[in-house]
Amino acid sequence: MASSIIPQLAVSNPNEEKKCRPPCGKQCKYDFELNQRGCPKCKCNRSPCERFRAPLDGYFCGRGIINRTDCPSNYACVIAPNGAYAACCPSSKTITTTTTITQPVITTKKPGSCPTTSS
Repeated sequence: MASSIIPQLAVSNPNEEKKCRPPCGKQCKYDFELNQRGCPKCKCNRSPCERFRAPLDGYFCGRGIINRTDCPSNYACVIAPNGAYAACCPSSKTITTTTTITQPVITTKKPGSCPTTSS
């Protein structure tokens, strides 16, 4: 009786999360830079803004209500996925409101307006 050996194929699961080690014990204001695999390196981001532009000082555009300040119209609010920071970054017609930098970000610009209340 002939037996055949079928090699096991390594199949990657697209739903499987990346296995990343914690980068180091550093504290970074704007989180860590990411390597090619999308894992954090032991190197801090210089800025949360695209092309490392400087964020606007004195504004907190995050999700909280206390001390929240909306960004001026020529800036977009960039929020860390875990809410660790929120910064007003310069925007222009060539930069979209969903900024792509070395890590995923969330913006708070929303279309429309809130309804008025009637007395």
